[in-house]
Amino acid sequence: MAKQIKYLALYLLVVWPFLCNKSGGTYLNIPGDFILGGLLSVHFPNDDRCDRKIDRNGLQLVDATIFAVSEVNFYLKEKGITLGLIAYDTCYNINPSLEYSLEFAQQSFYTKHEETGNNNCTTETSRRVIGVIGPATSRETRYVASLLALFKIPQISGTATSSALNDRQKYKYFKRTVPSDTYQAKGIVKLLRANGWEYVSVLYEDSSYGRYGFNDIKRFAQIDKICIGYEKQTSDGMTDLEINEVITHLRSRRNAKGKIVVVLFMLHQNAYRIIRQTHDMRIEGFIWIGSDGLTGLDPPVDLENIMEGAIGLSLGTSEYPGYFQYVNNQSTETNPNPWYSEFLLQFYPNCTEGNCGKINNTGVPYIISVRDAVYTFGNAILNIHSDMCQNETGVCEEVKEKLTGDILLEYLEKSKNPFNTSFHFVDDVEGPAKYSILQYSRKGNSFQWNEIGKFVGEELILDALQSQMTSACSVECRLGYIKKIKDICCWDCTPCPAGSITNSSDPYSCTECLHGYTSNSDRNQCIQIPISYFSYGNLFSVVVLILCVLGSGLCIIVFVVFVKKRHTPLLKATGFETSMVLLSSVLLSYISPFILLHYPSPLSCALSRLLIGMSYTMAYSSVLSKLIVYKRAFDVKSGMKQKAAKGQHLPRPYMCTMMTALFLSLGLSAMQLLAVIFWQISDTPEHTITYDLTSYPPSGHRMCKDSNNFNYFVLLFWPFMLMIACLVLAIKTRKLPNGMNDSREIMYCSFTSFIIWLAFVPLYAFSTTIAARVISLCVSLFIHATVFLSCLFLTKIYIVVFRPEKNNKERVMRSTTAKKNHNTSSGTSAITPSKTQTTSSGAHQSNDLQTTSKEQVLHISYNSIIENSKMESEVILQKIKYGNPP
Repeated sequence: MAKQIKYLALYLLVVWPFLCNKSGGTYLNIPGDFILGGLLSVHFPNDDRCDRKIDRNGLQLVDATIFAVSEVNFYLKEKGITLGLIAYDTCYNINPSLEYSLEFAQQSFYTKHEETGNNNCTTETSRRVIGVIGPATSRETRYVASLLALFKIPQISGTATSSALNDRQKYKYFKRTVPSDTYQAKGIVKLLRANGWEYVSVLYEDSSYGRYGFNDIKRFAQIDKICIGYEKQTSDGMTDLEINEVITHLRSRRNAKGKIVVVLFMLHQNAYRIIRQTHDMRIEGFIWIGSDGLTGLDPPVDLENIMEGAIGLSLGTSEYPGYFQYVNNQSTETNPNPWYSEFLLQFYPNCTEGNCGKINNTGVPYIISVRDAVYTFGNAILNIHSDMCQNETGVCEEVKEKLTGDILLEYLEKSKNPFNTSFHFVDDVEGPAKYSILQYSRKGNSFQWNEIGKFVGEELILDALQSQMTSACSVECRLGYIKKIKDICCWDCTPCPAGSITNSSDPYSCTECLHGYTSNSDRNQCIQIPISYFSYGNLFSVVVLILCVLGSGLCIIVFVVFVKKRHTPLLKATGFETSMVLLSSVLLSYISPFILLHYPSPLSCALSRLLIGMSYTMAYSSVLSKLIVYKRAFDVKSGMKQKAAKGQHLPRPYMCTMMTALFLSLGLSAMQLLAVIFWQISDTPEHTITYDLTSYPPSGHRMCKDSNNFNYFVLLFWPFMLMIACLVLAIKTRKLPNGMNDSREIMYCSFTSFIIWLAFVPLYAFSTTIAARVISLCVSLFIHATVFLSCLFLTKIYIVVFRPEKNNKERVMRSTTAKKNHNTSSGTSAITPSKTQTTSSGAHQSNDLQTTSKEQVLHISYNSIIENSKMESEVILQKIKYGNPP
């Protein structure tokens, strides 16, 4: 755009001296030593041309400019200089603005002209343009500022507020006495927030003023959590059908109370078309929020009732002293405003009295800002004259020779509080942010804009509103609910799930509570989940521990009896050492529930690993070692019987004793112990806390980490393998003679243990709670210990204590056959003939011996062989049972 303007300017400057009459038409001309060019808007636009209808507000700005020039000349009178004004009507259009700007540039650049009869071509002294006031809109100002910058002509606008003009490099010679629209957008958003209008629609015009203003509103609205439900860019050339479509969209954006809050960031011409169309479509319930392009301006008479209640921001509307008296005292003969007569004809066609065209307003937007623009130029000229001309009156030669746009720009930036006013440039570019909050309301029989607050800097001060009504598409969700978007700015309220709470900074999502915490009933605060564990005070714990205490007491009684009666035949035959290992494992099984139900800690978790594995391992290793010895003993006996029947020599075989069984059981147990120690070192035992969030209220359970997974299955793998081995050997040795009654009892224990394992493993593996796992483990330990204690110890203790007559060597050693013979005769004869008793009829005797041997293999007890055999096997078998030769 800048390059195009540059080429256009060069072309027009060449041909302009020959087209001096180009501007023509009506214009304002106030002669002076220093001329200000004025780009003002008096008529409304009609496409790219001027409409015949006069903008009353624009006319008042022309009067304000004239009055300000006259006041400046009052202060310059002492220096003998005057300030003049040449102003044109741009009709809010870009093309006329550029045309007249080029004329100002030509009049500034060329200092000498021929005197002609045309009013547009005058001498140097009357057409020396030093700066430009205007134009009215930001859209015009952007083009004009770019053009005037090429000729270094300073420009001050009292109405252009677009933030697009903030570029100081591009618009170096441009200044304004109004603040940027960035402040206005911030003020509008704060006004919306102060009134609870969180759901709004925004219409903005297709210009730098509208686009940049909307972008600022959108940015600040996001910060203040204000939702824009509908946004639409409008243009001057919109048809009625297009406007109807926009209004239809607005009607669908009613808030929860049936109102439609609309922000209009546009000039009043387009705003009036939209507001009028809503009335024609008979749509009610609008709350209009206007920018400074609408707020404070008197609407047409037919829109007064429709706009009642409208509110918006306007530049400070403080009264301009003397201005309204000046305007109201003017007449067509005395008013230098060339459009004044046309204004009277349009607005007061039948006026016959002298009060026609009188102004009652005490505050019209932009009047003060236009005054400040003229004052600033006048103050700069005064300071330049004082510095260059010293005490000389009139325009001195130094001013004529040295005054340039750069020097004037420097003095403009230094200007502060011109002619006893409080105006000053902020950052040498724009005016301070001072806005009035106005509301259009009825006062008596008429409507007018009334000030209800101020927006200064970034502070909003509100006095009162005639209508206090919040705006939201949906009502706020109650405590514990979040917003689920169903449309722009609209939502349904859904409750936060258990374990989550609402977030004050984000109403659209729930925030999960930290691990170990859950939400309260209102879903607005996280509370700690109560933690429990299987303590000794639990009913189940009390029952199990009482039973375990009784079982431990029985173990102690058995231990005492075994120690005192260990030399008796019955207890000696069972193997004292291995029985003590087995009894220790039973005691550990009774002690383990105390550890499992204890407060979970690293120590208790470590002891659980040790006791659970060792209690099972020691029991099965002891039983297995006994079964191995028994099986080995009868395998040897069977071989010796066969050799003896054939008359072969019986060598002394290697044979296991009960001491060997002890070492075997300890060795098998040591393997488990080493595995547990290695596990303790490689994986330090520790406790963990699991939470059940599905229950109400949620609960936490403190436990050892091993209980929360299948680590105990790894721990019990070795005992399980030993149990299987015991079961296999118990089946093979189940038909031992009655004298070896341990074998049958061991078989009962093995079968019972197998059934316990079949019940325990699925119950533990498929338990959904840790409590069920702990319960199943404690119960299985108790049943396991009780079965072993009952089958392998209590029956023997009963005989030793209550039936001592049965605790003798003969009863322990005799077989079933021996018992029958003992009832019919006083003794038994030897069943195995010696080598010296062999007769010549050896074959016959050998057959009898084989028959007898077959019967004894089936019926004789293993202990009877030790007692009666006169062969070398007698010594071996006694070593197995008693540990020493007879």
